[in-house]
Amino acid sequence: MATDPKPVNPAYAKQGDVPGGGSSQGKSFSYAGIPQDFLPGSGKLPKPVKDPKTGAISYTYYDLNLDANVIYQSMSPEVRKTVFTGLAQKGLYGSSSPNRNPDTDKRVLSDLLLYANIAGLEWQKAYEDYVKNVPNSSGGKKAPSVRITSRDDLNVVFRKTAQELLGYELPPEVSQKFGAAYNQLEIQEGQRQAAGGVYQAAAAPTTIAEQQILKQFAPEAQSFAAGNYAQIMDESIKRLGG
Repeated sequence: MATDPKPVNPAYAKQGDVPGGGSSQGKSFSYAGIPQDFLPGSGKLPKPVKDPKTGAISYTYYDLNLDANVIYQSMSPEVRKTVFTGLAQKGLYGSSSPNRNPDTDKRVLSDLLLYANIAGLEWQKAYEDYVKNVPNSSGGKKAPSVRITSRDDLNVVFRKTAQELLGYELPPEVSQKFGAAYNQLEIQEGQRQAAGGVYQAAAAPTTIAEQQILKQFAPEAQSFAAGNYAQIMDESIKRLGG
């Protein structure tokens, strides 16, 4: 049985592994995730730091923990969606990508910062470089199945509801349009369910059918209801008189 490929760590996707073993020539690893004497491929350090007093710019490595936190919190919702959707397509979340949360997002962002440290690129440029050069993962989670109601069952529901509200059946093409519209509601509900969180379930077919018929055929429905009411009253009066 084939297994999904291991998610690609952006730090190793293009640049290759840095010296391992926890040290390099006696230099210990720092929170930057690389040996202290490591030189990025670009020949420069990735993170610009501005001195608040002089305005001078210096460069250092990203701290994989602190900077991941700061960058994550500073992102707008739109930027978060773009960045983490792009990284999810590369397989960094594995099977958990549909249910991302701040903790997993920060872990993936930390991987991206390690890549930035190795490449010698600011994190935005490192992201662009990564999504451009690393192929999308083929081991993503299969899209969820969505169960929809049979069109034949929906046609029966619609015809019965029309008979009860109008006193006659509507043309087949009207009930077919209702069936297609209701199936679309079910598909949208399935997609919301797969996304997680709170969602509102679609109303029952009889409820939707009644709403649609009353909306499109209001005069006929009112007339039929009035006729039924008059008949009921007439029969009640006859029973009282008998």
